[in-house]
Amino acid sequence: HFLSGQGSPRILDIGCGTGNASAELLKLIPGARITCLDGSKEMLSAARGKLTSTVEDFHWLDLTDHGWEKTWAGDTFDAAFSVFVLEHLPFDAYQAFLRSVWGILKPGAPLVTAEGYGGQLNQTLFFDEMAQCEEQALRRESINPRELAETKEMSTEKERHYFTEMDEKKRWWRDAGLVDVNFIWQYYCLAILAGQKPR
Repeated sequence: HFLSGQGSPRILDIGCGTGNASAELLKLIPGARITCLDGSKEMLSAARGKLTSTVEDFHWLDLTDHGWEKTWAGDTFDAAFSVFVLEHLPFDAYQAFLRSVWGILKPGAPLVTAEGYGGQLNQTLFFDEMAQCEEQALRRESINPRELAETKEMSTEKERHYFTEMDEKKRWWRDAGLVDVNFIWQYYCLAILAGQKPR
């Protein structure tokens, strides 16, 4: 992985949610010192309950607020990652986020994000497959129709997505000063993008 050979790297979990991604990362890098941030107090509370003994600190921060990164000094983190969070930022806020996180990464530190992307064909294929999975789940009775409808309604009401093409995101990363920017995994319109601050 990106941090092989580093015993206790400092890692920033951007939009930690309930802490699932950090919990998995700690299995790969048991000595990691993780800092979790999220814009939801409820999510942070759940993450604290799951990760209290292993996470360095928790921060309630809104990534669209100017200067959110000033909580830390420059060159603080050995890596930063985010899982299905940044696609909820308007495009100008996303680009501002990249410039902000660049300032608190150490030279050579990677930024890795999982996000959804635009592209009519990829999105159509993905949502067609998800619809088939929902039908199978209903047939197996692993979810009932009311629960599925409530989940979809909640997602529609509370989540706003800003999707753009994959090449456009790569360009934004490079414009922010990140190098070696590449997609390291893709499944239809979902992908993992990685880059790093120059050494």
